[in-house]
Amino acid sequence: ASGNEIGGGYFHYDSTDTTTADNGVTVIVTAGGKRWKRKFTGAVKAEWAGCLGDGSIDETNNLKKAFAACTNGESVELTRSGIYRVSSAVSGGSCSGVVGNYSTIRVDNPSATMTALSFGTVKGSLPNLSIAVVQQQRMITISGIASIAAPGDLISMSSSDIRVSTNEATGVRAYNHGMRAVITSIVGDIVTLDRAFYAAFTVNGATVNRGFSKMVLTDLVIDATTVPSVSFLVNAVRFTGTNINISGVRIAGSEYCATGINLIGSVASIAGSNIVGFKNKNGVESGGRTGYGIYIDCHDTVVSSTHISDCKHNLSCASRDYVMEGLLVQGCGGHFSELACFDLHANVGGTPVFTGNTINATGAGFGVRNGSARIANNYMFSQRSGDATPAVIGVDEYPNVYGLHIENNYFNCKVEITFQVDEGEVRVAFAQDVAIAFFQRRAHDKRHFIGPLHGEGGVVQRLKPRRAVVVIQRLAGSHLVDIATRMQKVAVEKRGMQLMRHFAGDSGFSTAGNAHQDIDVVIMVSRA
Repeated sequence: ASGNEIGGGYFHYDSTDTTTADNGVTVIVTAGGKRWKRKFTGAVKAEWAGCLGDGSIDETNNLKKAFAACTNGESVELTRSGIYRVSSAVSGGSCSGVVGNYSTIRVDNPSATMTALSFGTVKGSLPNLSIAVVQQQRMITISGIASIAAPGDLISMSSSDIRVSTNEATGVRAYNHGMRAVITSIVGDIVTLDRAFYAAFTVNGATVNRGFSKMVLTDLVIDATTVPSVSFLVNAVRFTGTNINISGVRIAGSEYCATGINLIGSVASIAGSNIVGFKNKNGVESGGRTGYGIYIDCHDTVVSSTHISDCKHNLSCASRDYVMEGLLVQGCGGHFSELACFDLHANVGGTPVFTGNTINATGAGFGVRNGSARIANNYMFSQRSGDATPAVIGVDEYPNVYGLHIENNYFNCKVEITFQVDEGEVRVAFAQDVAIAFFQRRAHDKRHFIGPLHGEGGVVQRLKPRRAVVVIQRLAGSHLVDIATRMQKVAVEKRGMQLMRHFAGDSGFSTAGNAHQDIDVVIMVSRA
């Protein structure tokens, strides 16, 4: 590269090529039009593009050059333990990711909206469509699709059809139908997808992104902690594509930064990473409220052994244009989010699973707006202190709470409060196991909060469950009312996670024997 003594290597003259442009990295064109091509396998090395990696210069343009040289889906490899300063967005070419080698990318004096590292190539778009798709089918006919797409590519099919209505007068936009999928084959104009349409709707547009066998971000620090108060969005990482693998990264933002990791596409994993500090404190709008540690609009995503803290939402699935399915969050720490720590919007399909996580929530632990989630074996510490503060688990927006499973969790609130079921906002799917949603309401007499659950016409009486579990956070020294006569089995989880597994026969606990004990717990009802 011109101007320094790095970036050398072996090149060969390609006498058959008269058209490839000089990119200054892997292709050098002489004054006489000869094309010399770098001999290499694997990743494009950042120093080939002129990067120093010592923190002394702004490396934005050099990194852009390295990205642009990735014409065949290569990744960019940084020097070991280097420092790379960037001041605007780095993207380009068909770069599939960055191998960090424990280097740091430092966001330095941004002047406009930017994403520090952005991966994914748009191959083309087809607007102004009107194609009716059929639920459970995997094929769609799109005129002209073969000119911009190939098997393995990601296709995003948008729709103006409303899936879930909202009160748009308040500025909250409705959730539209829409689906992303991987193309498995193209025959003429007929496209076969890797997944079936979840519902019938009309496709109004299609965008195709290049598919990758593997996209990567490994062993890298992205430091955006010095970003000052700004009136534009500053994000750290965005992937749009397939088979995304993120591991061993630490991403830190100032409170003015918007998003740590943004995943769009199909199949992704985040493991062994740390994301902290994304709050969008100035409330900069981007078609919705930002301030996410991890934002997911990607099918079949697994987040494991990752710590996320001090964000507005630590993890959010908030797309209003595409329905995603398949989310597993396991063994993670989610601490000190201002709003819901784990936030599921209405366009999350299937049953997301949260298990083995430790959550210390300033706001809600979970916002379940999609009607379904499995929340099991988590430790949840909440600053909740009464009716006016966010629920530990909030359920709203989606009209049918059809599959909320909450089991074997440990809840610890700031003060002892009671829970109450609001049956008016719960619909029960009788054909499957369900857990009845429960959430805090400004309340009836706290001594009688069991009534809506067990009273005549209540949930338990109507469903006649063969097995039900109730774990209750009650006021110190109060009674369990008459649960034993209403339930077949009652499990009470006492302080210290000691589960009482032995019951007094099928009639459950005797009320008298368990009165006047101080117990920290939560409610769950499940229909077997």
